[in-house]
Amino acid sequence: MESTAHSILKRFVSSRENAEMDRSAEALADLLGIPGEFARYLNAAKGRASGIHVLRTSFQNNIELLIKKTWVEKSDEIIKDRLGKDIGDFIAMGVDGEWTSALPAFVRVCRQMFFLLFGEQSRKPDFHEYAVRIEPKLGLFFWYIAELEKQDPARLREELIEDELLVGMYFIASF
Repeated sequence: MESTAHSILKRFVSSRENAEMDRSAEALADLLGIPGEFARYLNAAKGRASGIHVLRTSFQNNIELLIKKTWVEKSDEIIKDRLGKDIGDFIAMGVDGEWTSALPAFVRVCRQMFFLLFGEQSRKPDFHEYAVRIEPKLGLFFWYIAELEKQDPARLREELIEDELLVGMYFIASF
């Protein structure tokens, strides 16, 4: 599954046309979730903006619920509180179309989420393998976040960053 995702991501990042980017985003999202479901957001009957609004709302509701329901040690409450603020900042960046700033913000949100869910284990070099054993799609998502983290947003097209973030938001909205 990961080798397929790697080739899709490579095609995704090198896409020059929005339609090709959307097809790659759909293919990657199909690996992370239910095939065909992500396309509904991009091709919503009321338009793409409407579909993205629904996806963003589902993402925000799901991640906030996940964070609220996650029990953490007293010493990690600061991280939990910070994550709540970072989610709000990320959502605001997406609403404002600040995709270049939103990419590192999303990676930070995901890294904090992994820490709250899995503790120090999420920072170990073998966490990817651990996540794959727990749930293959979770492991694939962790790999995807690591790939996003390697990218320099200043060198990417805004449309590409938007689609990459929508795929990530889709996974969390469906988690």
